[in-house]
Amino acid sequence: MNSRQICVALQDKELMYFELEDEKLIQIEKKVLDSDIISLDIAPIPEGRQRSKFLAVGCSDNYVRILSVDSDQCLSKISMQMLPAAPESVSLVELGNSSEVKQLYLNIGLSNGILIKTCLDVITGALSDIRTRYLGNKGVNIFKVQMQNSQAILASSSKPWLGYNFMSKYYTTILNNLSIDYASSFSSEICAEGIVALSGNTLKIFSIERLGEVFSQNILNLRYTPRKMIIHPENNNIIILEADQNVYSKTEKENIKKDISLKTK
Repeated sequence: MNSRQICVALQDKELMYFELEDEKLIQIEKKVLDSDIISLDIAPIPEGRQRSKFLAVGCSDNYVRILSVDSDQCLSKISMQMLPAAPESVSLVELGNSSEVKQLYLNIGLSNGILIKTCLDVITGALSDIRTRYLGNKGVNIFKVQMQNSQAILASSSKPWLGYNFMSKYYTTILNNLSIDYASSFSSEICAEGIVALSGNTLKIFSIERLGEVFSQNILNLRYTPRKMIIHPENNNIIILEADQNVYSKTEKENIKKDISLKTK
C-alpha cells in the first residue's frame, strides 16, 4: 500500500485493488493471475499526482509482473522479469535526494539470497539496467526505510544490508547486526530517523550514522592474548597466534573441572 492505494493478494491467485476516496475505501478492480502470488508492492505516489501507476507482483512461476493501476487500464500487464529463483519480496522505491531527479527502482529479493535491482521507466513501465548482489544464504526480505528524508531499503538475508543514495551515488552496505525478520522506520524527538526491527523474539531500535562509509566489523572474542596475525595467501583466512604465560589450555581446564567434580562427589 501507499498513502491512497491498496492491493490485496488472495490464496486463489486473485488480486483486489482498492483506492481511498473521501476517507472511504473503494474497490476499483480485481483480477485472477496464472500463478500463486508470493509478494507485491505499489510504487510511491509521485509529486503532483493523485495515484501511482505501477504495481509489482512476484509469483511462484519465478516471474515478477509489472501491472498498471491507472484508472483506464487497471491491473493490465505492462512488463515481466524472469528470475532464477522465487521472488520472496518486491519493493518499488524512488531513490535520489530531494535536489536530484528521482529514479524509480524495482528491488527483488530472491529465495536463494540474491538481491536484484532494476530501473523501472516511469512512462512505459519497461525494466532495464539489471544489477544483482548476493546478500547471504537465506531468502531476502525487503523493507522500505527513510534515510536523510529519502527512501531507502533494508534487505535482510543472513545479514541485514542497507541500500541508499548518498552524494549522487548508490551504496549497498552491510549492517553490524544479527539477522532481522521485520523492520520499519520511525521518527521521534530523540531520533529523527530511526529503525525499529524484530529479530526472533528480540526488539531492536537503532539508527544509521556516517552514511557513505563501506566499513563493516565483526567482533570475535579470543581465548588468549593475540601475539601475531597473518592472512593465508590461498584462501584469505585470517590466522591469529594466541599465547599467555602460566595459563592452562582449554583441554587442561576441562580435565581439572572434571577432577574437581569427581572429588566433590
